[in-house]
Amino acid sequence: MVQSRSDIRVQRIFARKTVHLKIIALCALCMLIYMHLYSKVSLQALANRDLIEGALNDFRSWKENLLDWWAYTSKWLINDEEFMDNERNIIQNYSSTLVPRSALYVESNFSNIPKYVENLALELLNANKTLLTLFTTWKVSTEKYTCHNNTVKNWNLLKPFVQPIMFTNEADLSGRVASMGWKVLPISKTRKGVPVLKHMYLDTISVYNSTFYAYANGDILFTDTLLITLMAILNSSVNKSHPLMIIGRRTNVDNVTSTDAENQSTLIETTDARGSLFTAWGEDYFITMKNFPWKDIPEVIVGRRAYDNWLVLDARKRGNVIDATETLLAVHQTTIQGNYEGLKHQDKDYNHNLLVKMYRHLHYAAGKTSCAEFITRYNVTDVPNIQRRKIDQECFPL
Repeated sequence: MVQSRSDIRVQRIFARKTVHLKIIALCALCMLIYMHLYSKVSLQALANRDLIEGALNDFRSWKENLLDWWAYTSKWLINDEEFMDNERNIIQNYSSTLVPRSALYVESNFSNIPKYVENLALELLNANKTLLTLFTTWKVSTEKYTCHNNTVKNWNLLKPFVQPIMFTNEADLSGRVASMGWKVLPISKTRKGVPVLKHMYLDTISVYNSTFYAYANGDILFTDTLLITLMAILNSSVNKSHPLMIIGRRTNVDNVTSTDAENQSTLIETTDARGSLFTAWGEDYFITMKNFPWKDIPEVIVGRRAYDNWLVLDARKRGNVIDATETLLAVHQTTIQGNYEGLKHQDKDYNHNLLVKMYRHLHYAAGKTSCAEFITRYNVTDVPNIQRRKIDQECFPL
């Protein structure tokens, strides 16, 4: 007996629905496994409440996406041609808005967007890969509430190309930054009650996949110049198979308000009006790639003197260091603590004492930003390029 076209179509519909139901059942099983693993890890990380809440939020999001997907594919079951037309329109609309959005996700200072920025941005988004995983840590402080709140909001502006991470074991801080869109990781190693830098890098790399990884002090604000500079470096001929570190000087701005840091335009205006470039001795962010040998770095701690200059001189021995000061705006929110806060701690000499025991003779001047062999500069079309520069004799020996 020859089946009618309507019978065949009904069979196709039921066959597809059966496949979809199996997929939903598999997703439900994955959710249960995920909840079990998530709970176990969270207990070990001393942050069980917040991580379990995060898992539940994930489930809610999955549920919404699953319902949307089911509704969407139901239309496909009804009319294949209509579905394909809708799909083509969605892809075309997405692509038309993606190029300017991916070239600069937030407001830009540049009138001409480099084509390679568009291409690299599209490649990253298509590969579902983050350009930079940017992490920090701080303790809750009433006097720094506005400063830290500015940082959380500012780093969020750089999504989806930047993934902000908070390292903390404080449940209240963990919950607050997570509710504002950051990811949270527990502090796995401390000295003098302060996080050890190398373990923050190693823990981040083990969890998140991105092109670059960076620690930055919790009072540093960025603009899209961070994205453009990193994409320029990624597109450059600098050898990235060897260890690479990107650093730069910060610009100090007193008493940055929430209005000053509301968006990149107001931040740039504030910086132009009240900012001053800090000394070449100070480094507040360290951008590396996955192949940087953090496991071999001494257990220096953040927020104390000496570790920043030592890291740079050590990176010069291992590979290439790039000074991004001229193309990357890093705004330091100067509070009542001033611009030399690291020198006021009781254990301010911890890093120096540790490094002297290990290496005896230390030439910290070789770790200034001005000693980096490469520098980023804008060309006539406002595109950053990487140039090799001549450095002073004070930058030697290493």
